Amino acid sequence: MRATRLVTILLMLQERGQVTAAEVARALEVSVRTVYRDMEALSSGGIPIYAERGVTGGFRLLEGYRPHLGGFTTDEVTALWMLGDPPLARALGLESARASAALKLIGALPEAQRAQARAASGGIHITDGDPPAAHHESWLRGLRRAAVEGRVVRIALTPGAAASTEFEFEPLGLVRAGTSWHGVGRQAGSIRSVALADIAAVSATAGRFLVEPFDIANWWKSRAPSDTRTPR
Repeated sequence: MRATRLVTILLMLQERGQVTAAEVARALEVSVRTVYRDMEALSSGGIPIYAERGVTGGFRLLEGYRPHLGGFTTDEVTALWMLGDPPLARALGLESARASAALKLIGALPEAQRAQARAASGGIHITDGDPPAAHHESWLRGLRRAAVEGRVVRIALTPGAAASTEFEFEPLGLVRAGTSWHGVGRQAGSIRSVALADIAAVSATAGRFLVEPFDIANWWKSRAPSDTRTPR
């Protein structure tokens, strides 16, 4: 997405002070001509970018320039920690939020919002492996949104996935282990995980639950083997 490229260029200019079109092209895997067009777009949008010619030349921001942007939205706060993982942001429906959050990070982040970002990062834990399969994206988005808003969902499983094929679930977060995604939450009072590959449908209910800090990474590491199975 072009918006993501523009944000990345701004971050590179902010961090490095000066960049060449060739450096940006290599980093973004685009042509030099595309970089020049993007620089033009940023300049037309009011960003004070200057080009210096010569062997040691390149693009740079006006000295002392820092964008003055508004506060973060809930989605932007959630997306802050995944700035380096565009496929994950796209899978969770947060690509636009990731881009706008990155731009806002150029300015100073108040302590209160640093705390928000740290809290948001606890809701999704990634071990290793490739990005999720495309057919899991709707479950990822539904469970993530429910975890943020404190909404109880009803999960229907594929036939044979578990003894109980339908149950209410209070989502607390998501885990990507290898190439498999798991929703973590409360079911019948116990914290368990459910493999997204076993889910046939996720639907919202009228039920709500209190959203509290939950260290999903530590829970995943210390879970009992039975916790990795689909709730029964």
